[in-house]
Amino acid sequence: QAPAPAPAKKAASLPDNSGTAPDVTSAGLPEPERAEDGRPLRLWLSLPDQSAISYIRPVLAKYPGQNDVMLFIRNTRSTLKAAESLRVHPGSELLAALTEVLGQKNVVLKA
Repeated sequence: QAPAPAPAKKAASLPDNSGTAPDVTSAGLPEPERAEDGRPLRLWLSLPDQSAISYIRPVLAKYPGQNDVMLFIRNTRSTLKAAESLRVHPGSELLAALTEVLGQKNVVLKA
């Protein structure tokens, strides 16, 4: 019998801001979420191949913000920074939606 997979590590935790509106930039987008040391958090997504970007693009577009999205493409072992138009506000709803599509180990929020 194979051992159960280890639970995914959480690189950073977001404060529970439910019920409070995020600070907003002059462009009307939420301010970037930041790590405890003040560095902006980046959303790292591990994708099987580049075609998977088309599956996550609509999810990312629902949560516009100022945090960068980094894509690790497993079949080519390459890392890409998503377009600025795909920057996100990495709240719990976005993380849950991406986890549902990609799996928990493939969605990481860290500075």
